[in-house]
Amino acid sequence: MRLLSWVWSLFSRNDRLLFSYWDGRYRRSVDALEAWRALWTDKDCDWVNDSKVASNPIKSDGSAFYGAAEVYAAEDSLRGLTRRIFGVKKWGQSINENGVVTTPGLTIDETDTLFNTFITYIADLKKKRSSSRISSPASESMEPAPLPEFADSIESSGPDSSFMSSESSAVAPIGP
Repeated sequence: MRLLSWVWSLFSRNDRLLFSYWDGRYRRSVDALEAWRALWTDKDCDWVNDSKVASNPIKSDGSAFYGAAEVYAAEDSLRGLTRRIFGVKKWGQSINENGVVTTPGLTIDETDTLFNTFITYIADLKKKRSSSRISSPASESMEPAPLPEFADSIESSGPDSSFMSSESSAVAPIGP
């Protein structure tokens, strides 16, 4: 019955603005606007700044703007934010009482993909609804700020060409 519901959801119109994702075990949905607000109001992560650091752009002289430690910290911060917003666990192996290996949660790559897919989903939603407001008048005072300018590169790159990957994008500083 669950499979039938899932197949039906693929073909039915979804005006509820639900973002669906895999949590490592089950397919889940979350109110996209609640997740968007949580992204902006998180006290432990400044996702705009951390995204810039994690992307670690290269200067014209070929050196990186940020050191490897800064990039790793920003990537970890974004992964923690993603886990808090979507309620997903970090992947890990454990053996249950029956001796069966279980693997709950998401890997680093899956966590990065979840974050990037969500950012792309919101950007696409804003494009579709550019002529109308995304949030209701009742929540007008809580409406989050618009996507930052660098989000244009996130929108065009899509979820598979993320600025974070399973291997770090850190570039070691060159020179003394």
